[in-house]
Order: sequence, then C-alpha cells, then structure tokens
Amino acid sequence: PFDEYMELALYGEQGYYADPPVGPRGDFVTSPHIHPVFAELLGRAITELHRLLGEPVPFRITEIGAGDGTLARELLRHLAPLAPLYVTVERSPGARAALDAIDGIEVIERLRGEPHLILANELLDNLPFRRFRGTPEGTKEVLIDLQDGRFVERLGERSSGTSLPVDVEDVVPERALSFIEDLAARLARPGYAL
Repeated sequence: PFDEYMELALYGEQGYYADPPVGPRGDFVTSPHIHPVFAELLGRAITELHRLLGEPVPFRITEIGAGDGTLARELLRHLAPLAPLYVTVERSPGARAALDAIDGIEVIERLRGEPHLILANELLDNLPFRRFRGTPEGTKEVLIDLQDGRFVERLGERSSGTSLPVDVEDVVPERALSFIEDLAARLARPGYAL
C-alpha cells in the first residue's frame, strides 16, 4: 500500500505534483530559477561532454523532472550550436502543459531510449523515501496518518531491517536507488548522467 498511497499523494488528481510546485509562485525554487548563469555554466559543461563523446549527431539529451521548463529553455539557447535532440520526462500534468509550450523539446511521461546525457536537477531529493525510528520496542517505520482531519505521525510495525538506537532516525531512499538503477540501464554507452 505504501507505493499506492505515495503515488496518489504525489501524482493523483489532487496530488502535490498535479501542478508544478516549483518556480517563483510555487513552494520552492531551484538554481535555474535564481539566475540564468546556472544554465550557462551547465551548458558549457554539456558542450565539453558532447566533445568527449565524439560529438554524436543527433546529441540525445533527456532531462528528467523538468518541472516548468526553466532549465530546458535556457539550456536550449546555450546548446543551439549542437542542435540537441532534447527530451523532457515529467509526470505532472501541469508541468507537461508548461513544457509543451517550449519549442524544440519533446515531452514524455517515462524515461525511454538511450540518451547520451541524462540530466536530473534536484530530483533525487523529491523522490519518496521511507523513514525509520528506533524505539524501546525496536525499529519502526514512521508513517503519516489522518486523525480528526489533521495529519499525524504514527509508528508502524516493528521493522525486520536495520536496528536503530532509541530516538535515532534514518531514511531509506528506495525510489532514488531504483531510479539510479534505471538510469544506469538506459544510458547510452558511453554516456553521462548529471
């Protein structure tokens, strides 16, 4: 049920990512929103990676978790001489709509193909994780429940995994780890992931 509830909470019709939470009017901003120099410097690095890859044509770039497209828009400007085939992967319907308005990119929901370069700016810290806490009864998972219309913390059953000292917490980034495994399987050989 953890995966089903997390999917619903993040990507359901009323989920957190239904509309892009990133940007000046959102819940947070990322480096591309703060100053365009981020994309300029990243563009220089990507140009060097393109050279190191033997200058493939087309140069396939995939940005995962592209949000509102701020980074994609700026990178396309800096990478214009390379004429990249730029694909964005985004699950949020609102973000996909924003990305569709940008010329020169393809918008998809799931990673596919074998890109030469995969970009994921501030994505790993936005993937679901599991949190555990040491208690006198053993290590238990920290869950969120609904009580009287409010979110409350609840401890799950005793975990058969790692044993934590009392009041010590740890997280297990299961989705980040599986995401990295998927990247490794899909990246062109040779290729880069940033």
